[in-house]
Order: sequence, then C-alpha cells, then structure tokens
Amino acid sequence: MSTCLLDTFHWRNMDIIVCLKQVPDLSQIRIKRETREPVLEGAPFVFGQFEKNALEEAVRLKEKH
Repeated sequence: MSTCLLDTFHWRNMDIIVCLKQVPDLSQIRIKRETREPVLEGAPFVFGQFEKNALEEAVRLKEKH
C-alpha cells in the first residue's frame, strides 16, 4: 500500500518534457527540375503530427494529475 502512495506522490510532482521538432511543410516544398532535389528555401516549418500528439498527451496528463 505504501508503495502505491509513494508512486502517486512522485507522479504528482513529476515534470513533463516534450521534445518538439520542426519539419518543412511538405505541401510548400518545390523540386528542382534539373536535379530533382527539394528546395527548402522559403518553405515554412511546422510541427509534425507526432509532435502535436505528444504535446496534446502531455497537456492531458498535466490536467489529469
């Protein structure tokens, strides 16, 4: 029983860290005809879907506890 209470105590005092990575917006990337390489200049950067999901889950956990 005390182990369960100890775990709960530590959980409530835990900080949540979410690593976020910005990626180029794939819908805005152009391709060079000659080399077929992507042109990233001027393309906006956005957060990927995995990062958005992780951040949303962290907020849920923080609000729940």
